[in-house]
Amino acid sequence: MKHLLILLLCLTSCVNSQIDIKKIQLESGVEISRQTLSSDGSSFASKYEKEGKEYLQINDKKIGPFESISVFSLSLDGSHYAIQYDQNNAEYFRVDEKVFGPYQNTGKVLFSKDSKSFGVVYFKNSDEKYVQVNEKVFGPFDGSSYMVSFPSDAAKYYFWYNQGKEYFIKWGDKQIGPFEDEPNPTVSKDCSILGYSYKKEKKTFIQVGNKTFGPFDYAYGPYLSKDASHHAFEFKKEDNTYVQVDKQTFGPFKKISRLQLSDDGLTLGFIYSENGKQYVFRNEKTYGPYDNVDDIALSYDGSILGIRYVSDGKLFARVNDKIVGPIEQVFYPNFSSSGKRIAWHYVKDGERYLQVDAETFGPFEECTIPTFSADEKNYCFTYSDKTGTYLQYKDKKYGPYPWIEYSHTKENKLAIAYQKKGDNFISIEKIK
Repeated sequence: MKHLLILLLCLTSCVNSQIDIKKIQLESGVEISRQTLSSDGSSFASKYEKEGKEYLQINDKKIGPFESISVFSLSLDGSHYAIQYDQNNAEYFRVDEKVFGPYQNTGKVLFSKDSKSFGVVYFKNSDEKYVQVNEKVFGPFDGSSYMVSFPSDAAKYYFWYNQGKEYFIKWGDKQIGPFEDEPNPTVSKDCSILGYSYKKEKKTFIQVGNKTFGPFDYAYGPYLSKDASHHAFEFKKEDNTYVQVDKQTFGPFKKISRLQLSDDGLTLGFIYSENGKQYVFRNEKTYGPYDNVDDIALSYDGSILGIRYVSDGKLFARVNDKIVGPIEQVFYPNFSSSGKRIAWHYVKDGERYLQVDAETFGPFEECTIPTFSADEKNYCFTYSDKTGTYLQYKDKKYGPYPWIEYSHTKENKLAIAYQKKGDNFISIEKIK
């Protein structure tokens, strides 16, 4: 009996070490209408209505009332929140305890990847547009980007803006310009290099760090490898389109689209048209001809190429050498962090299926595209039927619940949040 008790204690300890559970109490009688879970699983936010007003609950903290909450979000580490709401025919946003406004219109508040900064674009009136990063306000401008972009180094945020006919790029503390038209800024993933296109004397130029390419009649890009050691862009010359990768040029083509470059800069993909047909170019290999190519997806390491195309009036999906179809619909895939794994979602004969590498799941009534853990070993997805919503992870099914939210943490745990039917609380679990 003593040995049995010890065994049971060990088993209980093992289960508890695999799953951490916490509960968040809800106000009695309210029903959640929207919810979100932070990426690390530490914070949960939910919106609900009470007596004609809207409220937001973040963990155990209740915020409100508001006339109407349009958008709310959490920083990746769950330490900050943003609420965007309407009050007295004006728009406001709130970051933690600080309220900003009133404004005529606000874009979405975005948090940086390190959760230390936020950025937002808003109009005070129809003629004055502003960009705000934390407490720093830029403007008024005649026009600007729709959002502030944060690469991994939050100090190197960037956006473009114009004052009259002069256009500029703001990259951290640097102001670059003026240009004659809207630039197209991008930053390498390691934040070392800024790239952009710009117009001067009615010609287009491509800038990658301190290197200038042009002039061109038309050019678009650049696309940068992770460390910006490689770059690609498209340009026009005498009514033909070309693609340049570093010092190598491909073409001429009548038209190209969806130019993509792998993180290491060694794999290039794009769609091009020729003699009324469309083709996909991937380094030295060509796929096609197709009646139409809707889209392509090149993985981060360049090892996987997905093609959504139409042939003989029917839709197909191709992932490297595997072809699925004819199908009714296919959605853009998710890749694992290195790009070696792929997950995607398609509809065939009115039913939904999920594909993870070579494995097929389904059919489902509704489902979400699987996402991968940071170490790429596991993946997770949700699906729904008449009984409720389920979550699939490590060959185990959770549910049914009215809804379920999940996120992969940096520690390769799965954080899930759900509410069982009839419960007056939210359960949050972290599963190893």
